[in-house]
Amino acid sequence: MLKFKKVVVKPRDWNAELTFNPAVYYDGETVFLWPRIIFKEDYDLYVSKIGLMISKDGINFQKVKIVVQPDKPFDKMGCEDPRVTKIDDTLYMTYVALEHGAWTGTSRTALIKVGNPLDERTYEKLGVITWENVDDKDVVLFPEKIKGKYVILHRPNLHRDNVQIHYGKIFVKFGKLGWKEFKYKIDRIPKRPSIWIAFTEDFKIRESKVLYEPSERWESWKVGAGAPPIKISEGWLLIYHGVQRYNDKKVYRAGVLLLDKKDPTRIIGKYGPILEPTEPWEKYGEVSFVVFPTGAFIKDNELYVYYGAADTYIGLAVFDLDKLVNEIL
Repeated sequence: MLKFKKVVVKPRDWNAELTFNPAVYYDGETVFLWPRIIFKEDYDLYVSKIGLMISKDGINFQKVKIVVQPDKPFDKMGCEDPRVTKIDDTLYMTYVALEHGAWTGTSRTALIKVGNPLDERTYEKLGVITWENVDDKDVVLFPEKIKGKYVILHRPNLHRDNVQIHYGKIFVKFGKLGWKEFKYKIDRIPKRPSIWIAFTEDFKIRESKVLYEPSERWESWKVGAGAPPIKISEGWLLIYHGVQRYNDKKVYRAGVLLLDKKDPTRIIGKYGPILEPTEPWEKYGEVSFVVFPTGAFIKDNELYVYYGAADTYIGLAVFDLDKLVNEIL
């Protein structure tokens, strides 16, 4: 099923400290890859930028330039973990927008409308689309509307210190403003950080429901969407990550869900892990024992999955699509 995996981008390709967690889009001729990059001069504050690379074979990449920088109040401390989806004729990029810096505040997700991928001047930041003052990452868009609405997967963390439940109501702490009642509509709060699904007319998430909770030992700590869903004849193929915790150690692996084509709130199959840290470059690095998928496409009946490896490198894993689908079903 797994045909091979290898490193395709290293920090030295950008003269950087770290290159990982890339967005990917394949237009049938060219593979566009947007790596998250932390340069040496930004390492102390852990400020990330997003670059662009291109390839004809999906393996050998050419550096282009930095295309997304932290230049707005909501992302002034970093732009992290992009994902790219094409809807109709437009590319959209979701990314984690840090307003207060790594590890110091709530991470929310913002949206960019991309004109020409090669021209950074055509990257239009549309603002934050996730809930106010709630940690919310792993946001991916479906590549088409369903029943007239955009469909979004996300991973809100309603278990942090700034979230409390009193008499069945959810309250969120807004810094010096104190506690305010949570104003968004949800079906429930899962026991562990989970994958949620939302339908929206304008990309902003106002109501959402739990799609998938951790259910296996290898993903028992938390799960999150990885690459944007891919439509195949059997349904929507969703690659996701799962985390298992061993005392003070965490291991990130990847699995796959198959969602119903007409009703993506319905899971019709799952399998995993399909990818786990086994190579030295996956096991040792900035954050050890991590494979973190963020982009994928299908070419010649093979599934190309791009992922952050040990928060240091970018890896590529190639799967036989038919064999993978057989395992899911």
